Amino acid sequence: MKYLFNFFLVFLFAFPTYIFAQKDTLAGKDYIELTKLIKAQSKDTTQGFALLKYYQTKAQKEQNLEREFEALITYSAIYFENELFEKAAEKMDQVLLFRSRNDLIAQKERTYKTAMLVYLRSGHIKKTYAAIDSTLVIADKTNDLKLRLSANQMMELLDGMGGNYRLTITRTKQNLKNLNNPDLKQLSSESKNQQLLLNQSILANAYLRLKIADSSVIYLNELLQNPIVRNDSCIIKITYLQLAEAEILLKNYSTANKNVSKAKQYCQPFSKMDSLLLGGLLGRMYLQQEDYEKSIVALENAFKTYEINEQEEAFTLDYYKILAEAYKGKDNLEKANFYFQKYVNASEKFGSVRDTIQRGKQIREINQFKNVLEFLKKEKEGKQSNFNYLLLGGSIVILILLFILLKFYRNKKANEIKFDALLAKIKAAENPENIIDTKDEVLEETNSTDVSEEVTNHILDGLKKLEEKEYFLKQECNSYNVAKKIGTNTSYLSKVINSHFGKNFNTYINDLRINYVIIRLKNDVIFRSYSIQSIAEEVGYKSADSFTKYFKKDTGLNPSFYIKEIKNVA
Repeated sequence: MKYLFNFFLVFLFAFPTYIFAQKDTLAGKDYIELTKLIKAQSKDTTQGFALLKYYQTKAQKEQNLEREFEALITYSAIYFENELFEKAAEKMDQVLLFRSRNDLIAQKERTYKTAMLVYLRSGHIKKTYAAIDSTLVIADKTNDLKLRLSANQMMELLDGMGGNYRLTITRTKQNLKNLNNPDLKQLSSESKNQQLLLNQSILANAYLRLKIADSSVIYLNELLQNPIVRNDSCIIKITYLQLAEAEILLKNYSTANKNVSKAKQYCQPFSKMDSLLLGGLLGRMYLQQEDYEKSIVALENAFKTYEINEQEEAFTLDYYKILAEAYKGKDNLEKANFYFQKYVNASEKFGSVRDTIQRGKQIREINQFKNVLEFLKKEKEGKQSNFNYLLLGGSIVILILLFILLKFYRNKKANEIKFDALLAKIKAAENPENIIDTKDEVLEETNSTDVSEEVTNHILDGLKKLEEKEYFLKQECNSYNVAKKIGTNTSYLSKVINSHFGKNFNTYINDLRINYVIIRLKNDVIFRSYSIQSIAEEVGYKSADSFTKYFKKDTGLNPSFYIKEIKNVA
């Protein structure tokens, strides 16, 4: 699976250039000049980030949103380049939020294409699917077949990660047929070669995972004939490593070693990831030859070079299994058991990638309940004298669990009723502001007789314009700033809002925000993937607690519950 990430890095990730120069030489340089100074420092995060900060500050001072966007996405790119995938994902969250908040339409396609890769590589499967869905929406609106192919190929990669390699093969072969579609006139010869390369690499990997080595070798040899591969030493290296893996499956160890030697000649020096892949290959080959000592050394050294993070463990379970079998072959049962347990744990993590969080929670609850029953059963068999005590204790535990479950499902049912009621209000509302329309019993300004009809209409028109501009989403939106923008004073503003809307200023703003977030969460799949804190900031609240408080007050639901249920409806 690691090989494919390298292919997607080369062809899907529109990698922006970095900024490299001493700070005192940057003054007066334009953005084009700055971006020409960057390439050599892609591996130096200290230099890269220091200079990138200069670039970002320049963009902020000049209020150049497009260049500020470039700075943010380049942060993610540098983290990605240096295999700091979780940090790359965190920055990508900021990129999505910034692009959406500033409505950068031109950057939309690039953002989601990049997000697909970053989220996939960092293990955020749900966010990956959300990015794929958004990419497909853009492709459908623009009738961009090339973009649709990219999203479909990412979906195929996910299918493969989920173990559904045969479905991946079927879809990918269909993609290869689609490349001959006459409607793909927009694709240049080079672009078609790129798409051909991606599809062939996916097929080669899928056949490898299914251990159909002969078919994999066919596609890998076709890859070596592709002009793009011949001109890129890093892709040649990856292809030879895959050929070595196929030959190991065929037990052609001599040929496998030759392919490893060829791989080492390209794209020097080997990265930490390459060292891990190579260690895995050699470990598997030596294990098949029953040379357990060499198998152990190859993989243990690989683990020392590349420290596997928590997100990656799910995709390295084969390496743990190889080590477990090698140590078993050496009669080191303690080490064999240690790595077998890591293999079991990694298998469970791999399963959780494919399951929903809710399903995982249910499985854990079921297992915990089974463990309680198993404990009671063993105690009954081993200590008959304590039978009554254990039975009583077990009964109490079960009753408590049942009480908790009952309360949980009652609350869930009540929330579902509230959700259905809210959904009905959304469908019935002619405008978003009609969904939540709170009326305050105690108003700030009850007497509006001193406000003329002309001033009242002026204030109402001003409020309408600010609503259309979504000024209420700004954190600086308060009565003073609103009055200033409209051209009135806070007293008149409060009186008009009180008399016309039947609510105070703060209630008026909160209703607008909550109605906005209700509708956007229903329609925007990417927005639903944000954290509660990010959603809160997006709609003008300073904290997640404040947002949750008003959302629950107006809807009776926690935002997280609404998001979960609206996904099923959407």
